[in-house]
Amino acid sequence: MPDNAIHLVYLASTAGISLERGEVKRCLASQRFQDAGLVYDPEGAPYDWNLVRQQIELADGFVLLLGDIYGPMAPTGISYLHREYVHARSLNKPILAFVRTLDSSDSEEQRRLAGFHDIVAQQSVFKKCHLRDELLSHVRSALPSFRAQLGAGCQPAGSVPAGAATIPHEQE
Repeated sequence: MPDNAIHLVYLASTAGISLERGEVKRCLASQRFQDAGLVYDPEGAPYDWNLVRQQIELADGFVLLLGDIYGPMAPTGISYLHREYVHARSLNKPILAFVRTLDSSDSEEQRRLAGFHDIVAQQSVFKKCHLRDELLSHVRSALPSFRAQLGAGCQPAGSVPAGAATIPHEQE
């Protein structure tokens, strides 16, 4: 795989962790990952499942950032974030998850979140973290091995890998 390959990932998270999401996006970009994820915020535009599904299907991999809330519920009975995770799993996308340590599970929301944590822990490569610095350290260390699962990626415009075939008229 060329060193300058770019991989498209779907970064999934709830709207409540925008600072952490922004910093994870920066880590992704610094290691040549492009984010195709969409964050649903109930205060904004309506959730567009068709667009979200298309973005997940286009992505080489799926990165889950699971914070303190389960998130708004989809008509299917699970959160939109959980639904995105299930769709990525159904497509056999490589998944890398970062989950915040739970403080308690007193409310119904927290019990749902704990159940989602359990599912992620059973089905995916995941790292638990509590502090933002810990999260970023986990992201930086996990991305190189995650990249190896994603295939060739794509080449930036104007670059041709060494030994690649060229179109005959370009050789004239």
